[in-house]
Amino acid sequence: MQSEEKARRVIQFIECLRHTKGEFHGQPFKLLPWQERIIRDVFGTVREEDPTIRQYTTAYIEIPKKQGKSELGAAIALNMLCNDDEWRAEVYSCASDRQQAAIVFDVAVDMVKQSPALSKRIYASMAQSESCSHSENVRWARKRRDEVGDPIRVAPYGYRRVRPAGQKKNQWIINEPEAKRVRLIFTMAYQGYSTLEIREALNRLEETEQTGYKWKKDRLPFILKHEVYRGDLLTSKWISMDYLHPKAIRNRGQAEQFYIEQHHEAIVDPEVFDTVQEYFQNGFLNGRMFRRREAWFNEHPEILKRREQNNV
Repeated sequence: MQSEEKARRVIQFIECLRHTKGEFHGQPFKLLPWQERIIRDVFGTVREEDPTIRQYTTAYIEIPKKQGKSELGAAIALNMLCNDDEWRAEVYSCASDRQQAAIVFDVAVDMVKQSPALSKRIYASMAQSESCSHSENVRWARKRRDEVGDPIRVAPYGYRRVRPAGQKKNQWIINEPEAKRVRLIFTMAYQGYSTLEIREALNRLEETEQTGYKWKKDRLPFILKHEVYRGDLLTSKWISMDYLHPKAIRNRGQAEQFYIEQHHEAIVDPEVFDTVQEYFQNGFLNGRMFRRREAWFNEHPEILKRREQNNV
């Protein structure tokens, strides 16, 4: 059973291509009658029970020497690659050796270069496939580094990322000038000071030391809740889903995470860190909840004692 529509589709595609050799170089690929007969028999014959499926999946064709075998083979290969309604189609050129197989490939490449529309489609598909592969490799590498606890991201405030000589794994070491601020933040929170009071104390300190830095209100909760200051590391907090959506989003179960204990040297004592987290959960570090904080101080007089023992 013949399908004129299917045969015409392949013929029109091939005739949009251009010759690549000799005196016909650059001229449109107009099929000769015998070439068109091959295309119609192979691609235009369909099954009677299902006209959407081609009858033949294998064809054996013999063509004499110097009759355009490479040109026709390259044209058919490009049709199978771009015009056969198959997602991520793969086409192979086989011969007795690599050099012989490369003849059809080189002709196909030249045909693509002579067709701006086809070039855009081919190169876009190649870039998409390469990007997919690259994204998979990056995700695998990040997961592997997360498993072994190799911190590839920028070190948080209070640390420096270094790679000791002779080692392949990065390490975080304490940056003492910044760590001094971190300890002050946790000490004041441990003594019951609100984030507003801590921020004011820090800004006064920055003015005294003339650093020119101004602490913002959203910076303190981030530091006080960050597990890195007790020496642990939670990986993959922010992720990029794929190369089409490179913007990082918060990981809410889309990707696997690893919590690594004692990953690096702690700046804050774990007991102090855990106590501060409890304060946060109960809202006691919110400087605007005056009545609740007053009642909380009455219930926990030991906090005021901490202030008296180590006044900041």
